[in-house]
Amino acid sequence: MKKSSLFFAVILISASSFAQFTFSVNPGTNLNSASFGYKIKKIVPYAGVQMFRLNGELNFTGKEYSDFGTIVDYDNTSSLKLNIVLPSLGVKYFFMERNKVQAYGNLNFSNSIISAKIKDGDNPFNDLDEDAEDLIESINFLSVQVGFGVEYFFDNNFSLGAEFGINMARVRAETSFEDEIIDPNTGNVFLYENVGTYKANFSPTYAKFSLNFYFGK
Repeated sequence: MKKSSLFFAVILISASSFAQFTFSVNPGTNLNSASFGYKIKKIVPYAGVQMFRLNGELNFTGKEYSDFGTIVDYDNTSSLKLNIVLPSLGVKYFFMERNKVQAYGNLNFSNSIISAKIKDGDNPFNDLDEDAEDLIESINFLSVQVGFGVEYFFDNNFSLGAEFGINMARVRAETSFEDEIIDPNTGNVFLYENVGTYKANFSPTYAKFSLNFYFGK
């Protein structure tokens, strides 16, 4: 075993005598989430996850001219399947305790894992759909949350919490395609890659409530 692994194992074992596992459920104005942590005195490092899934269809029916010049019925269905997973790592620090109420600061980092599947009934080769899928899957969402909250311990192992803070988020996506350019002097044709990058930053505030379980106290 490497020295670093042994070092962290010793810390974990020695800390278990005065630490406890935690589980929190967080409904709020952002996506609902759950997290697991490990409380060591006043510090709670934790990991959480948020998930979002979308399945949608768009259907058109009507009449159109065929290649033979006759009017025929058409039925076209486009579909979208989108999955977003936001894993996060964070730490809470309880800096004040008054009777059954404890105040804490919270710092949280989140990233994104996105997958998409698009189908168009009028596009048998699916080229445009694959470009759209690549664009969606290239989206990178990075979020940093800084918040302040309080927990009311109505029992040694259970508490209700409320938190308010700011969510500093960055969204980035990239798309690329090949194109041709013709040299007007020689008539030679060159292929080149065209790259488009999209960026956005936003910092909304958030508020959430939590139900927290502390095991082993």
